[in-house]
Amino acid sequence: MFALKFVLAAILATSAAALPAAPSDKAPEPDWERLPNASEVAARYPARAQVENVGGWGIIACRVDDPGKLYGCKVAAEAPEGYGFGRATVAVARGLRIKPSTATPNLRVIFLMRWQLPGGRNPPRAPTPGASSFVVTIVDHAKREAGAFACPSSQDPARFCKAHPVDFEKAPRIEQLADVVRKAGAGRSEMECAVGDQLELKDCVVSNNGPQLTEADFYNLSTMFRAPPQTADHVPTVGKHVVLTFDWTWLAKVVAVYDAI
Repeated sequence: MFALKFVLAAILATSAAALPAAPSDKAPEPDWERLPNASEVAARYPARAQVENVGGWGIIACRVDDPGKLYGCKVAAEAPEGYGFGRATVAVARGLRIKPSTATPNLRVIFLMRWQLPGGRNPPRAPTPGASSFVVTIVDHAKREAGAFACPSSQDPARFCKAHPVDFEKAPRIEQLADVVRKAGAGRSEMECAVGDQLELKDCVVSNNGPQLTEADFYNLSTMFRAPPQTADHVPTVGKHVVLTFDWTWLAKVVAVYDAI
């Protein structure tokens, strides 16, 4: 296993003993009956962002009525600030529908919408669970690759590594993590896991878990992810190590809006 401390320190500088609790049943997976189409998005695209050729994202929290319509939506987060992507996401949400069969009583949802223009400037990805994850590989000394960073070890002080972005095939929604987010309160945690033969995460090691979270909390988190067969740059993931970051401070702000609607 990679030494978690040196991997995380190098990358951040440049850029289950207990039984786990079952995933919360308070946030069932919504089955969307209607999502926005291209013309609706174009009509709602913030004017200033269009003029400046800027993309962004908005995250909103909404309630769902019996027919499956979203209402009472509030902006939980947006980027870049000042362009109105949050308000635009609320406007688009008025036309969304969840299938009545999954619109359970008192259902609330958190909805993320990315806004992008062809060739436009875009902000960093929203720090949702698993959004900034990467697989780490050791770079051949004879082939110093672009993007490599120093990751020395006691056995190899001159070692270099490379981070390969990962888009998980399965990742928890913020609603599903609401209980653990409330428990964590603030701070950041990093979790390094091996990718198993079935693309599951296993043998996880945690750094900066804080006083509130337990091994059971992180084991439960690990079971909610499924790795892709390859990274975004086509590196096989099975047998590799993936690093995930959880920004509890940011997630807590989103969950606070979710709790308040």
